[in-house]
Amino acid sequence: MTKQIPQLAAARLAIGLAQGVLLWWLDDAVEAKRWPATDETLFAALLVPAVFVPAIALAGIGTLRTRTLTLYLGGAFVLCLGLGWYSIFRHVPGPLDRRLGFGWLELNAALAGFFFVLHALVTAADADRRGIASASVYFETAW
Repeated sequence: MTKQIPQLAAARLAIGLAQGVLLWWLDDAVEAKRWPATDETLFAALLVPAVFVPAIALAGIGTLRTRTLTLYLGGAFVLCLGLGWYSIFRHVPGPLDRRLGFGWLELNAALAGFFFVLHALVTAADADRRGIASASVYFETAW
């Protein structure tokens, strides 16, 4: 469903502003050494969705139906939250800045690739109004 251009621009601007404020808040918490940065697993669990969920929302707004976008964002949020928590949980104890190094980059790269493919699949299925779209719709959406 397409919306008018000014509405889409305002929604995208609001999403970008909200993401910027959230990332600024998380960065400020690290600099000031206060909550949520004092709880490393919670901080990592919040950081991953703060990066990916707004990007998914920006890509999906205007191309996906509202219900589909809401379910997609909810699932992406839960997945990112869980993987962010697990990525810190499985590492050896140590300072947070060191723990956000090696495994953190691999997680973000894998999630970026995963959501790139998933977004094409969700968009095609939503356009075809079916759970699994036809091959021609997948082809048109991917290209």
